Amino acid sequence: MDWKQLRNTASEVAGKMVDATGELVEKGKKQVDILSLENQLAKAQRQLGALVYTMNRSGAENPALMQRYMEEIDSIQRQLDACKNDVLYSEGPVETSAVRLCVQCGRPVADDAVFCPACGAKL
Repeated sequence: MDWKQLRNTASEVAGKMVDATGELVEKGKKQVDILSLENQLAKAQRQLGALVYTMNRSGAENPALMQRYMEEIDSIQRQLDACKNDVLYSEGPVETSAVRLCVQCGRPVADDAVFCPACGAKL
């Protein structure tokens, strides 16, 4: 193998590594976005629960305030669903014939897999 060919091969490998690193960074950003939205959703649900509890204990009613909290929860849930769909669809087409899915993250896994390659959950 001559130096020119070696240099070209090394350059090609380096380019593929840069591309793979960029993809990993994007996936990481999407996962951070998902976690943030899940935390926002949990917080909004706790706030609604606390409101319902407080109103029930005091005998007060405030349907407008409850509706506002429910709309906020719905909005966060829609954002979360869209973000999760972006992650699923960005990974390429998935075969639909007898696909085994991870119980933790819902991603397709091989039939003989012991752990999910996406999230690491034991199957």
